[in-house]
Amino acid sequence: MRLRDYLISAGLALVALVLFFVGMADFAYPGESAALITLYRGLDPIAENPYPIMGFFAKLLGGGNLLAPIVGAIIIYLVSMLTINVVRRQMMGEFGKYYSSFGSRLAGIVAAVVLMLTPAFRSAATHLEPRLFDALVVVIIFAIPIRFFQIDPAKKWRSLIKLVSYLGIALSLYFFFGTTFQSPLKNLRWMFVLFFTVIPFVVAVAAGKLAFERKPNLIMYIFHAGLAVTAILSVATPFSPSTLLEPLGVLPVIPSIFAAYIAAYVITYYYVLVRQQYLVIGYTCGGTLLAVLLFAVFFNFFMFDTCRGKFADDIAREIIHDLGDREWFVSDGSLDNHIKLIAAAEGKKLNVISLKDDLNSNYLKELAKVISEANLGGERNSDLVLSANLGVLPFLQDWLAIEKNPEALVAIFGAPDLWYSVGKTPIPERLFFGADKNREVGSIDS
Repeated sequence: MRLRDYLISAGLALVALVLFFVGMADFAYPGESAALITLYRGLDPIAENPYPIMGFFAKLLGGGNLLAPIVGAIIIYLVSMLTINVVRRQMMGEFGKYYSSFGSRLAGIVAAVVLMLTPAFRSAATHLEPRLFDALVVVIIFAIPIRFFQIDPAKKWRSLIKLVSYLGIALSLYFFFGTTFQSPLKNLRWMFVLFFTVIPFVVAVAAGKLAFERKPNLIMYIFHAGLAVTAILSVATPFSPSTLLEPLGVLPVIPSIFAAYIAAYVITYYYVLVRQQYLVIGYTCGGTLLAVLLFAVFFNFFMFDTCRGKFADDIAREIIHDLGDREWFVSDGSLDNHIKLIAAAEGKKLNVISLKDDLNSNYLKELAKVISEANLGGERNSDLVLSANLGVLPFLQDWLAIEKNPEALVAIFGAPDLWYSVGKTPIPERLFFGADKNREVGSIDS
């Protein structure tokens, strides 16, 4: 590798870092991301940490979204460097070696730019996302054998290089089928991602060297035209991984890297064709692909929604505001993480009781502890602690019956019938239900 390669990759990573920081979410993205932020900020004492390594770095940076742009920029740097390295090795044949320096750098730039503006990758790089960290691990694993090969290509290293390479491929497949996707073979969307992105990527890496060893023929023309079509499908159409998996709530970070590499490789091939005076094929196919990629890049740049997912924090903020001086909130679990995060950010003392954890023994122990520390129920506190150990519903029924004025202490979200169970009428307060007629509001538009 040459100094210019490092500088190009570093420059691309810096551009990506600025792009990701400017678009970084100032809210908790709904779902797993919000749950992880709640955990890393110490607001969920019973939750297990499924990503200890990522959690370590996230906590160093405040437990929020700040880790994502940094990891995203590192991936952009590594993908650029890997693409330059791999494509340059592929171009060492007679047909491509005279253009390997510029051609490989062109590939690195194309891969990095396409990737950083791919909706799934850009979204993952602007909020805390475990799949982005998974992708970083995979890219590093792929980078290790290439680096070893560059330092010492002696035969004694070959077995180690192959071993690490196979490990990288195995990890990629694991993250692809195991963690990034859920039951992929049972859903047609996963199959499209497999056939339009993963398989073409493997083919481009495996057959690329052959393409630059001799003058092109009809088979090579057809082969690369097919790759160009898959590049267009996987970057700029509804068959792209980002579009296919959006309805399923999955951010396909690793397939997006594969798609960016396919586009970069094919652009480089057509660049060499033009330099070798195969102008009709080079300009026609390469120009078409380049035009589509440029359109996709500009479209993705301007159409990216930086506020997507903000609604959950907005709703939680409205709930916190409407609660007033009440410090207990019964929830169905759908917004618990957001409510805890907003309450902590605004310095409001709030105890969230989750109905969905009614059978979670660890949660019940923690709830009993909170009830005891708050001396809820006064003289009947020990009875409420016992009820809490039996379940959330037994506790709520006993507590609401014991308290003389429970409507002044608690509000209920998603389960208004609990008020009926103690002979009180639920009163709508926009997003939740109390039992105080003086607080009646009605709909959220009131």
